[in-house]
Amino acid sequence: MASKLITTRQLFEALKARKPMHILDTTYTLPDISPLENHFKHRIESSKFLDMKEISDQTSGLTMTMPSQEHFINTMRKLHVKNDTTPVILYDLFNMTSPRAWFMFKVFGRNNVAILDGGLSKWISDSLPVISGKYELPTTLDQTSDYSYIKNSKLFRTFEDIVKVSKDKSEEIIDSRPAKSFQESSIPNSFGLPFDLMYKNDKTFKKPEELKELFEKTGVDFKKNIIHSCRIGHSACVNLFAMDLVGKESFLYDGSWEEWSKKIKIA
Repeated sequence: MASKLITTRQLFEALKARKPMHILDTTYTLPDISPLENHFKHRIESSKFLDMKEISDQTSGLTMTMPSQEHFINTMRKLHVKNDTTPVILYDLFNMTSPRAWFMFKVFGRNNVAILDGGLSKWISDSLPVISGKYELPTTLDQTSDYSYIKNSKLFRTFEDIVKVSKDKSEEIIDSRPAKSFQESSIPNSFGLPFDLMYKNDKTFKKPEELKELFEKTGVDFKKNIIHSCRIGHSACVNLFAMDLVGKESFLYDGSWEEWSKKIKIA
């Protein structure tokens, strides 16, 4: 599985053929039901629940930041997701949190990870089968080998980094928050590009050439490193993933506006 995206039909055929893979439901927040309850209500066969709220640095004081290496490894041990070549398929209800999870796996050096294009909503709209029912979430850590995940902090930018580049413009910053939020307040010298522009109407990603045109229209210099920010480090990963589809590696300001708005007042 070389592609970073897998279609609903491709996943269905892989399941039908009983191909080995890990399928993780990464749904983070929903208006009327908890992500776990939604997982129990309707999920893709053999999928496990990856709690995106839990797999975060609980000591950061921020809503969503990358976990420590130990935390990530322990979560993978519970889910039995080793750092090997077995494909990992990520999905959520509306294709919003999977890019965050995809980036997290990249940070910890896991290859062969793909996002279900369009998420569970596309899967259901395509009349593909779901299962339901509660089950006991795993709590035991698998003590076998091949959980050698190493955190690559070079894929992040810190508050201090953003203070610097927002002044000297040595790197570009793209803010994925809605246009209204960006216009009201933003990091100096950043460019606004709402994350929902990355999708077609069915929440599948637009073609790479369309995505590249969107990025170029912002005015960012593609020759520079590009950093993605949002409100809490969540939707920024949609733009980051879309930029990866274009063929350019980029970086995440994990603290995003939540951290910036708190710290800049006392910086």
